[in-house]
Amino acid sequence: MVKIKEKSSLKLNNILLYGISFAVPVAAMLCAYLANGIFTQWSILINDLSSQYSAFLLYYRNSMLENGIFYSFSKALGGNFFGIFTYYLTSPLNLLVFLFPSDKIEIPIAVMILLRFGFASMAFSWFVQKAKPGCDRIMATAFGIVYALSSYMVVLCYHLLWGDAYFMLPLIMGFLLDIFDGKSPRNFIIAFTFMIISNYYMAYMVGIFCALMFVHHCIVTKDKKQCVNSFVSLAKAAVLSVAFTAWLLVPTIFALLQGKFTIPDQRLFAFGIGDVISKMFIGSYDSVGNISAPFIYCGSAAFVLFCAKWFVKNVPLKEKIADLFVAAVLGLSMWLVPLNKVWHMFAAPNAFPYRFTYIFAFFLLWKAFEGCCDIKEKTERRNFAAFAGAVLTVVCIFGAKFTAVSNIKIAVTFAAASVTVLLVLIYKICGKKVFVLLMAFVMAGDMALNAYLLIGKNYEMLAKQPADNFTKQYNINAQQLAKAEKDGFYRIFNIKNEFEGVDYTENTVFQHGYNEMYRAFTSLTENEFESFKENVLRPVDNDVLASVLGAKYTLKHQVLEKSATTAFPLIYKTADKPESYSYDMAQYIADAVGVNVFAADGSVNYSALEKAAQTAVENGAENIVQNRNKVTATISSDADNQFVATSIIYDDGWTVKVNGKKTVKHRVLNNLTGFYVHSGENAIEMVYTPKGFYPSLAVSAVSLAGCAVWSALKKKKGSGL
Repeated sequence: MVKIKEKSSLKLNNILLYGISFAVPVAAMLCAYLANGIFTQWSILINDLSSQYSAFLLYYRNSMLENGIFYSFSKALGGNFFGIFTYYLTSPLNLLVFLFPSDKIEIPIAVMILLRFGFASMAFSWFVQKAKPGCDRIMATAFGIVYALSSYMVVLCYHLLWGDAYFMLPLIMGFLLDIFDGKSPRNFIIAFTFMIISNYYMAYMVGIFCALMFVHHCIVTKDKKQCVNSFVSLAKAAVLSVAFTAWLLVPTIFALLQGKFTIPDQRLFAFGIGDVISKMFIGSYDSVGNISAPFIYCGSAAFVLFCAKWFVKNVPLKEKIADLFVAAVLGLSMWLVPLNKVWHMFAAPNAFPYRFTYIFAFFLLWKAFEGCCDIKEKTERRNFAAFAGAVLTVVCIFGAKFTAVSNIKIAVTFAAASVTVLLVLIYKICGKKVFVLLMAFVMAGDMALNAYLLIGKNYEMLAKQPADNFTKQYNINAQQLAKAEKDGFYRIFNIKNEFEGVDYTENTVFQHGYNEMYRAFTSLTENEFESFKENVLRPVDNDVLASVLGAKYTLKHQVLEKSATTAFPLIYKTADKPESYSYDMAQYIADAVGVNVFAADGSVNYSALEKAAQTAVENGAENIVQNRNKVTATISSDADNQFVATSIIYDDGWTVKVNGKKTVKHRVLNNLTGFYVHSGENAIEMVYTPKGFYPSLAVSAVSLAGCAVWSALKKKKGSGL
């Protein structure tokens, strides 16, 4: 009976501590936001959260069920949407947007951000207890809070697409330890598969870290056979995780090959030594651009206690060497640009560098926790205190003389670190409970203050906007777009508010799910459209473009108006087959409808343009329906081998069928799509499928089925996967 009560009490204490682990960072971040006027005076939407993520989430909420995940006409003239979906929108937490009105998108975004802080803290607390059983659970809770509130996570918390990795990393690493202990890789497979689906980009980085920790394991373990078994089990788990998610990975790879925005970076070193030392102080902030140093601050106690393990005699030397090896690889990967690129899929990131810094913070805090648990002997504590005190003094003096960090921040960091060293030194005097409680208080307070300082600086540097700005702008656009006639497929010509020209950067189009004739900015672009934009869209008169590309409306200064010229239909018969690889718009219109719309001096003959558009409408397809990744229409022809042009961007993913039979696609204006039809009535069907989707879906299905059968057979024999 006593044992039952003890177990019940232990379970209750665990629940309470996990609750505290979740609540403290959530409360700290909420207070940091409110103390800086976020929600009350300023919107939470800044930087990419304002210009990209909020727009994609609204598209996810309002339009994706209707338009599907394969293709979207809201993306420029239309484009592969699968790459955007898998990079930005696959986190299960995104489902929260369905619980709130569209003009209140800031609420679910704030909830998502805060939840991830709580989940990260809980996950890390769970991990360190698993990795170092027997250590104080309150201390584990404190370290979880520090991990969640580390500088990298606070500064970049608005990058929603990466946020799941912060709480999945500790879970994956916990299950990796199971593999090293010879246990089933089942949990690792489930967690890593979830990570790939949630964000394959972060999963790639976590995968590299798993490989690093495998090397660490092989250095430490005495049993080389166990190392081989671990390799086989880990390799099997990795292959299965990739196979289960092949339906996502393969089409995404092809989407990336269609074009990805990258920047050149030929540097060898990403930052100077002084730059990174400046980031070792509380609240230190430079920028989120490529010239910044990594946000490595994760508590002064973490930097101090990371060294503690080196003074513990019972820790084998090869384990210390293995720790140093991993720390060195992570540190050098941030410092050396070529190594940094490896972590970022062999490409220099466009701002927000060192995106794997959370992995560095994770490892640093993990080893700091072990050091805090292990260092008990009086001599060990004295030697550690002397070493830590000397290093701390040198770093603070260097920071004061050679960095731009304020003296107040240096003093606060020095004080918090000194208290940590002092507590370790007097551990036997104050006792375990007092030591743990004081350490937890110092660490949590340190990181709460750090969060407040960083949030304030973030919103100062990244163009904050009034709290009600998004709702106002969204509702104005919604009211204007509601005026559009729902008379079949149409596009809207969006003119940038600040100047007469094309808007290449805003994602309003995704917020409202309308079809725009220009590109909404993302890091994923299509080479076909980029080529078309450079050679046709920019050089040609806007009125001609609006007409030929089917823009029935113009959105300018947030006012929707009917286009001045008649719009060409999406699909229409041409007088002659236009030149396939020409960018000459005048020649194209002449070939398509037999009208010259440009005068000798290059100016537009508007009456001729109107005549050209009317001719295209008369020759246009009927019953045009665009649904998800499919466009259907009917068109009649008096002649056999009649050429039909469309204003749909050419893409290998399109399959065109005429009267149920697949037909060959042809290029129009080099980057648009055309094809031939027969005499009489023709039923046209255009279906878009991301390249490689169905074969990779088959791979995933077969892998899942095979794994289920194998697991069932193993279960009968008494062993699992």
